[in-house]
Amino acid sequence: MAACAGNAGAAGGRACKHEGRDVKGLPFLMASCAATALLVASPAALAQTRKSNPRHEGAGAAGSTAADQAARRAEETSQNTQAASAATVGAVVVTATSRETPLQRLPVSVSAYTDQRRNLVGIENESDIVNFTPSMSLNGQFLSLRGVGRYTDELGTDPGVAVFVDGIYTPSPDYLNQPDFFSDRIEILRGPQGTLGGQNDIGGSVNVYEKRPTPQLHEEARAGIDNYDDWHVDGAVSGPITDTLGCRLADAYADQPHGDGFVRNLDSPVHPGSGFSNLFEGQLEWKPTSDFDAWGKVQIFNSDNAATYGVNPDQYPPFPANTPFGIANCPTVNGADYQCLVPDPADLLPPTSNPEIANRNVVDVNTVGYTKLQDDYTFTTHLTYSLPSATLEYIGGYSQYDYLYLSDADGTPSGPAGPLPAGFLSQTTTGHQREKWYQNEVQLKSSSEGRLKWLVGAFQYWNNYYAPYYNEEPNNPTLANPTGGPPNPNRSYYGQTGTLTSQAQALYANIDYDLTDTLRLTGGARYNWDEKSGSVAFHEVFDTAGVFFSPALPSSYVIDTAEARHISSQDWTGKIGAEWRPDPGTLVYASITKGYKSSGMALANFTPIPVVRPETLYDYEGGVKETLGTQLLIDADAYYYDYHDLQQFLSVLNPSTGLVSSELFSAQRARTYGFELESVWSPTRAFQLTFNYSYLNARFTRFSVPGGFVDTSQLAPGCVGTGGPGGLCTGVAYANLDGNIIPQSPANKVTVNPVYTLHSPFGKLTFSATYAFNDKQYYSVFNNANFLAPSYYDLDLRLLYQPPRGHYTVILYARNVTDQLQIVNYSTGYFVYGPANLVKAPAEFPSRGQITYFDLAPRTFGVEVQARF
Repeated sequence: MAACAGNAGAAGGRACKHEGRDVKGLPFLMASCAATALLVASPAALAQTRKSNPRHEGAGAAGSTAADQAARRAEETSQNTQAASAATVGAVVVTATSRETPLQRLPVSVSAYTDQRRNLVGIENESDIVNFTPSMSLNGQFLSLRGVGRYTDELGTDPGVAVFVDGIYTPSPDYLNQPDFFSDRIEILRGPQGTLGGQNDIGGSVNVYEKRPTPQLHEEARAGIDNYDDWHVDGAVSGPITDTLGCRLADAYADQPHGDGFVRNLDSPVHPGSGFSNLFEGQLEWKPTSDFDAWGKVQIFNSDNAATYGVNPDQYPPFPANTPFGIANCPTVNGADYQCLVPDPADLLPPTSNPEIANRNVVDVNTVGYTKLQDDYTFTTHLTYSLPSATLEYIGGYSQYDYLYLSDADGTPSGPAGPLPAGFLSQTTTGHQREKWYQNEVQLKSSSEGRLKWLVGAFQYWNNYYAPYYNEEPNNPTLANPTGGPPNPNRSYYGQTGTLTSQAQALYANIDYDLTDTLRLTGGARYNWDEKSGSVAFHEVFDTAGVFFSPALPSSYVIDTAEARHISSQDWTGKIGAEWRPDPGTLVYASITKGYKSSGMALANFTPIPVVRPETLYDYEGGVKETLGTQLLIDADAYYYDYHDLQQFLSVLNPSTGLVSSELFSAQRARTYGFELESVWSPTRAFQLTFNYSYLNARFTRFSVPGGFVDTSQLAPGCVGTGGPGGLCTGVAYANLDGNIIPQSPANKVTVNPVYTLHSPFGKLTFSATYAFNDKQYYSVFNNANFLAPSYYDLDLRLLYQPPRGHYTVILYARNVTDQLQIVNYSTGYFVYGPANLVKAPAEFPSRGQITYFDLAPRTFGVEVQARF
């Protein structure tokens, strides 16, 4: 029996030793896994198994388990013999359609990244995956595929690209940042998955499959550090406890000292993003018979990091000369002028001096801030039972987390003397997000050979979200005891608490029928039902003294209000398709698919909670997959989308009142078309060249609302304040947005990755270089220069060394070698140089727009050492 490594080697393979069972480390493994067994199998944990985070791998025709798959893969590819060839890439087995299918025989536009390939070429996080994947883009925490994604983070709206971890839907794409140390493979399915995909996958789905316990004892460790002192240590042990019970334990710890990082805070020794994170995972897999497989996982994650800040190129605007601390005509309250809010006064720094203009890797804020993730637990179970001609599978999971944050709200420094000058208010934002969700899914699918293959299933999902946040002025004592309200020790002037409970159910069925030996027809349908119950409560303290209202309100006046809403939506989705295989190396396919995203609401308004209709998308698609021997692999795909009711959160002008408000709207219609190519060429076993390209054209064809849209990032010429003579300052207005490019839709993307392996008596050297070009793209429905991220390219280099017959790998790497500015998000707002808690300010307080952008890391290089036994 072979004992094989449970993770990728430097050349994408695995290390195997042909011995009897290795008992080194077995007592530790048994003791540790016994503790994990008590946790996973405890009554409390078992009670939650219907609420966890399992995997969607499918048992396949023979009912094989992940451990069986790992053993087969270990026999086929070892760490010392892995070949870089198109045949190797094409042989990847994926489960995107709930059945094990070779990648090149799957009639779907899909990209797959195994742990071996990720380790080989350096696909380490979500930005790397975006670089390699055609038609994919990233906006902060939001993924987009072919221009379909999420364009607002308003509570009550959903992502457009679904992320599944071992078959469990998760609202966040953070699992794409999980290293290949944990993940066995990642599959990116482009286009709506109308039958099998599940929750909110109108743009596509991302499926993450984690490693399972290995059939033989395996130990692995990694350690690495980069030039910004960001270091990590990982360890894992996996193997059998008995002949029927296997276990895997893994832990990854990362740390960056507070004084290190590629972004520096000029106002603090604590640099943005510095801190630590730790991820622990324990698994058990029990296979008492050849017909039954039970797998369970517990995962615990926590982190504590300094807050991060975007770059504000116009952070310090000019003020009139001889203005003390930049305060012009500031009204007083109770004889003091500290109620005057002046973001970024120029007098605090030299006149020409926004340091972020000269150096994008610095910020200058007087509030360090933090982000903390705690009580983050995931419990997962996956049960598979093989019947005589079918396989019954249960997928269940539960997850929860608490996220706490504090950040600087005004972008201001402390000033040259250190503390803020008298009369200047500093603003902060604090918040708390608590979320928990569970999922149950049951599938019954045929496993016998024959022309007809069928699958039926039922899906259920529940989610609860609680999110309070506050804007505060810590050095404003008049807010501490507001008139008409309770004590306010945190001195918050605005508070908002949103709660949301979401439920989703679905029934689905799919059939594949081989009409001939070369022609297969596919048909599937899914009925989706979604329900949301949300509420939002507001608490605002106005420090006014008659400045804003007529007649005057008391100083420190409190307003409380609340709204609640319940909505539901349902729709049919599905797919019809055909695939033709004229020869073993060729697949031609075509399909029509309908996608759906549930209706939404915005829990962020004083006005009645706005509701929008569900999104629907019709995808007309066709492609070809060609495998020419072991040297060339080509996947090409073309598509056309008819897209309805895109959910957008925008500012609009009410023509009857002249007021501007932010509302949730549906863009009536859009159309998208494009082309995608993925290819791998291996003229020799030592050399492999990957070339990927995508073209995307995505535009609104009909998008208008009564009164028109208002772009508050572009204040109209001569605009001052938000009131006074001349009326309201509204920004630039548009009657409609017909013809505008959909956000996060780069027209062209290119990826080139050559890999060359050199064998010598001293060991094996593997060199990888990745060039990725991302075209310019807008990050707003308003196609103006404020939101246009310029095109950029990324160049990463990687060198891997393995000694002869060794279990060690040394990796040297350099990322963003040419130190390109890589903007991946824009946000907007506007500053009002006048009193705090602005409702209606006099004209002497000027307003101006402010744009903040977020970019990827600058040039980074480092080293990692990996060991496997």
